Amino acid sequence: MTEAERERLTERELLGQARLSCQIPCEGEMAVKPLMTVSSSGTDSPGERPADQITPEPRWTDL
Repeated sequence: MTEAERERLTERELLGQARLSCQIPCEGEMAVKPLMTVSSSGTDSPGERPADQITPEPRWTDL
């Protein structure tokens, strides 16, 4: 987990319950279940395409 992801999840009291897809490098076979979708969140757009690499530059931390 990156420090940035840990900070955001802690702020929202979601640490240990969810992960931020923008902070997870997808490698090999993975199954992903989105918790927030455009239709469930009431937004008009899913937003921009995620960057190919994690931004900001990841600083890895232990849970």
